[in-house]
Amino acid sequence: MPFSLHQPYPPKGDQPEAIAQLVEGLRGGQRFQTLLGVTGSGKSLAFDEPVLIRLRREDGSYELSLRPIGPLIDDAFGLGTGTGPQGHGTEVARAPDGLEACSFDPRTGATEWRSITGFSRHAPPQMFRVRTDCGREVVVTGDHNFLSLSGGRLQLNRTTELSPDHYLPLPRRVDLPRQDLGAFDLLELLRDAPGVEVHSKAFLEWVIAQRGWPRVRQALAHHYRHPHEKRHAVFHGPKWQGIPMAVFRDLLTRLDLALPNDLAIELRTLGLPRRLRGLPRWLAVSDELLTVLGLMLAEGHCADRCSLFSAYDDRVRAEFVRCVIELGIVPMVRKNTDLQISSRLWTSVFRRLVGSTSREKHLPDLWPRLSKRQLSVLLRAYAEGDGGV
Repeated sequence: MPFSLHQPYPPKGDQPEAIAQLVEGLRGGQRFQTLLGVTGSGKSLAFDEPVLIRLRREDGSYELSLRPIGPLIDDAFGLGTGTGPQGHGTEVARAPDGLEACSFDPRTGATEWRSITGFSRHAPPQMFRVRTDCGREVVVTGDHNFLSLSGGRLQLNRTTELSPDHYLPLPRRVDLPRQDLGAFDLLELLRDAPGVEVHSKAFLEWVIAQRGWPRVRQALAHHYRHPHEKRHAVFHGPKWQGIPMAVFRDLLTRLDLALPNDLAIELRTLGLPRRLRGLPRWLAVSDELLTVLGLMLAEGHCADRCSLFSAYDDRVRAEFVRCVIELGIVPMVRKNTDLQISSRLWTSVFRRLVGSTSREKHLPDLWPRLSKRQLSVLLRAYAEGDGGV
């Protein structure tokens, strides 16, 4: 009896073209072929959706992180591994070596780490929000594939087929690092923050040494009418020494450079008085910072130019004041007794780490990189700010 493969879904998007190419390869004797997620195969998330990943370091250890998928993929394309638009506007790029994602194996029912081999991006026609009873949610395309349990059977369903009768698999636990996280990158956290500037003579010296002044001047000319004047301001000041974050990232892209971790870089907001300190690129993860984040998560609010902390318990207020002073912040007391941090830079940090208002509050995306001890410090402060332990 001849073999017949039947499937109820007709090919869509660029799938017919991909199928034809696979068949042609088989007829040509190619034993191994790789199909890079064609449009309509059910794999796409919204730009801001967080994904749990880990990166293998050179010493064999892993760095765990929760990152929005959009910037993660944009970084891969920024490394020059991407291709131009394929069928239906889809672009593909090779993933960095050592990058893995947390995945579910339907054959064993186990949660496993699997290597990421590639990325793709395209503009979908419509997105859907899937929310579970426990409050977890994700924004995906209508043809995204979900492994679900329904009627006692594990099956694959598209987004539009899900109902309250479907149960989605979730890991029982996530193994946290044993060692404390020492610092995290503010350049990554504030990559799209308005009004944030990079102050670093070392950066401009480094790019000129890597690519030469003529090429750097050409890149600067896309943003400054007189690039040589900007170079002088960065090196000698006293004004206009900062490079806006968007310009800073564009320079790296145009010059095809990967920023080394050891360059001295200070982040400041536009108009910050010179007598006031900015923040270093690598912000130390101290217990005081974790405590402030926990308290801001509980009773904090981020306005446009300042952060507010509202608590009436004297002990909690005293702990908040102690910790922010340790971070180099001088708080003030408003007439309504709220504590105010008048720093746009710190406000941007708080907003991106824990959210601005009650509806937007969330654990910092870096929580999977914290040790159990560090996470307990953050959660204890959150509980004390909202009640007491």
